[in-house]
Order: sequence, then C-alpha cells, then structure tokens
Amino acid sequence: MTNHPNATAIPPTPTVKPPPVLSGFLTNVQIRLTDNFDTVDNWHTFNTGSGAVSNGMFVLTGQADWNSGVVFNPALTEGFGVMVNIKTKKNADLKSQLILNAGEYNTDNYRQFGFYNGSNPQTNLFQGKNGLGFKKLEGNLSPVANAWYSALMAIGRNGELLAVIWNPTDPSKRLIHHVKLGAAWAGLSWQFLAQADIGETVYLKDFYLLAFRDINAGNL
Repeated sequence: MTNHPNATAIPPTPTVKPPPVLSGFLTNVQIRLTDNFDTVDNWHTFNTGSGAVSNGMFVLTGQADWNSGVVFNPALTEGFGVMVNIKTKKNADLKSQLILNAGEYNTDNYRQFGFYNGSNPQTNLFQGKNGLGFKKLEGNLSPVANAWYSALMAIGRNGELLAVIWNPTDPSKRLIHHVKLGAAWAGLSWQFLAQADIGETVYLKDFYLLAFRDINAGNL
C-alpha cells in the first residue's frame, strides 16, 4: 500500500457541523476535512484515464479490468471515516465499488472492506487472498441510476467496520454493512478509494473526512 500522511495529522474544521444523520451511526463525530472536488489535491488516480474533476465532482470513468480508481491520499486509522455523495450512470451490478483496503493486494496481510454499487449492492470483503463477502447489504434501499446517495465508511476499534449508503432526502431508506472482525483487522492503516469497471461511470461530490469515538452499533 502506498504510504500517505496519517489522517490524525489533519486539524479539525471547526466551522463545519457534521450532518445530523451521522449521529445515528457514530458518536462524537467531527469534520476534519471537507473536499468539494474543485481540485484533486487530496487524491490520486490509478492513471490519467480514470477520470477528472468537473463542476464540483470527480467523474470516475470505468476502464477494463477495474483499472479506474481514485484514492484519498491521507491514510485512515481507527476512529476515522469518510462520507461522500455518489451516483452511478448505469447502476450496473458489480461494476463499481467503494472500499477501504490495507496491506499489499494478493498477499496474506491484505484486508479489504466495502461494497459494490448497483441495483443490488453487495459486500466486498477480503482477508488475505480469500473473499469473505459478496452478500446483499441489509436494509430497505433500492438504488437506481443517476440518483444521488450518501455513503459512510468508518473504522472502529478492534476490527469493527461500518459502511452505510442512504437516500439523503429520506435517510430511513438505507443499506448497512457492519462487521466485527477482531484482532486480525485491528490497528491497520487504511486507504479509501472508489473504483469502476468498463461501462460504468461514478460521480463523487461533497466529501468529508470524519473523526469519531465509537460506532453506534445499537442504532444499526
């Protein structure tokens, strides 16, 4: 994994209040950074064909073999997470994803947590070389193409991880991926990224880097 500055080095942004919906998922939430995608200063892409910023969004253009990706530069540790608004052009199943990963891909120390977008979003979980995911997310949201959704990904303590996607106009419509994976997933340095395969386009806007105390599992 590429080394980047740790998220804990980024000071809080005190003038920005966390969206109220986040208090249902996390305790003591702070906004540490906001990014309106005016530039890609906080990001890097897999290659020049992955996409670019446009009108306050990052437009991620899928290429063959999942060769399109945009990566948030600061590394994330326990007690940090991200929130971003996303939409997909075609909403194709298994053609785009939001993930956190740690370690070197295709080695025993690799860890991956996240979900595939689409009409039936699925978990995307890897430990080492072994896929542990590919189950439908739990909840009552049925995403459609060309509609905006909000997504949260959070790294709790002792291998607890959370992903939520919801309708920003009706947060009660949501899907959840929540796991407690223990010591083999604890104390890691994670990177957040979005990927797209050929034929899909993903739009990202209104990104927040979050700090929090605990995942509010009782409300999930």
